[in-house]
This record gives sequence, structure tokens and C-alpha cells, in this order.
Amino acid sequence: QKAFDVIQHGILGRFMIPWWKLYRFMQLSSERGIVKGLEVVNAYVEDVVDQYFEKDGSLKEDAIVDDRTMTGLFLDNARSSGIVYVRVFIRDMILNTVIAGRDST
Repeated sequence: QKAFDVIQHGILGRFMIPWWKLYRFMQLSSERGIVKGLEVVNAYVEDVVDQYFEKDGSLKEDAIVDDRTMTGLFLDNARSSGIVYVRVFIRDMILNTVIAGRDST
């Protein structure tokens, strides 16, 4: 929650500070918080993705059989349809779902 707030605040600041790219380059002000917040969010999403994928990038079959989460159902449906998704696509899907759920509450 806090990481998202820091990222959102920092992104908003970019609209008010015309030289924000210099701040980003030098890791000044809220840009440092954006980087740290993104590290936290990325670590969380990677942990979720690791539940569904092996280290070699293949899908963990046993992870989706009884999983009734949105991601588990999505991957189970894709598997039964013969569709293969790469890890990056699932990672982005999970991140977008988390962001959408946060913005709607």
C-alpha cells in the first residue's frame, strides 16, 4: 500500500516539475522513492508469479489445478485451451489487476 502511494505521489510530482528527468537521473527528491517503491511492488508481483512458474519458465501444473484465484483460473483455462503464456505476460497481468483493484476501492 505504502509503496503504491509513494510511486503515485512521485509520478504526480513529475507533472509539476519540468526538470524531473534531471531528478530521476540524480535520484533526488521523490524519484528515489519511486525507485524504492517499484522495487517493493516488483518483488511482490514476482513472488506471486513464482507460485505459478518453474525456474525454467514452464508452468507449474500442480499450482493451478485447485487454485481458484483469478490468475489460477486464467492459467487453467489457457492450459486447457492449449494457449501458452510467457512469464512476463502473466507478471504484467497480475500487476495491472493489482493496480486496477487498488484504484477502484
